[in-house]
Amino acid sequence: MPSVFITGAARRIGKGLARRFAARGWDVAVNYRRREPEALAVCRALEESYGVRALPAQADVSDPAALQAAFAAVGALAPFAVLVNNAGVFPARKAVIE
Repeated sequence: MPSVFITGAARRIGKGLARRFAARGWDVAVNYRRREPEALAVCRALEESYGVRALPAQADVSDPAALQAAFAAVGALAPFAVLVNNAGVFPARKAVIE
């Protein structure tokens, strides 16, 4: 089966992308930074619903060493056919006019 590594896959768009890949039979590496419970739930749901392998991959994608460790942690799914860079940065909110 092909496999995909999706950054920011514990919630929102990344979670939806993980579902779409899994529905087509892809194994999925679910990257997350701080949302471990959500990432684990996504992995369980993908495995139970679609019969694919899904592994959590904790890393802040702005940290090269952490990202390398995350790829190593999900090495059972390698080689990855697709990398989806979905992780986003949400800076502190500011007023439009100060």
